[in-house]
Amino acid sequence: MKFENTDKQLSNFRPKLNSFNNGKKNTPIETWIHWKVPSNTLPYETLIVKKDSIIWWDFSNEHNLRLINDKSRYDNNVSDGSLDIKLKDNLNQNMNIVVTIMDKIGTYYFLCSVPGHASVGHKIIIKVV
Repeated sequence: MKFENTDKQLSNFRPKLNSFNNGKKNTPIETWIHWKVPSNTLPYETLIVKKDSIIWWDFSNEHNLRLINDKSRYDNNVSDGSLDIKLKDNLNQNMNIVVTIMDKIGTYYFLCSVPGHASVGHKIIIKVV
């Protein structure tokens, strides 16, 4: 649950993706999530990634990205803001671009805390194996 600044090239993390870039299976990946309310009002499918995977998120200022510490709060679409880690990009005016390095094994719960968004599917579980 610790976030650190890193260079924009992610030079400490990208070398771990060499196996993926060479087409090998069961390796860390780099992927992009266009973070928005799903059109089918179902939560995003659980994403299972290998440790050290890189996930880029982009979302408009109408949304946010919160890492929720508690599964029951995730299940009930509750983000009180006091325990959640708020992820926001302060560099872009109308669009946020955030990167998360999934470098710890575990299950992580993300949701948009804008009222009503999580209840119509704007949330995801990411399992790091």
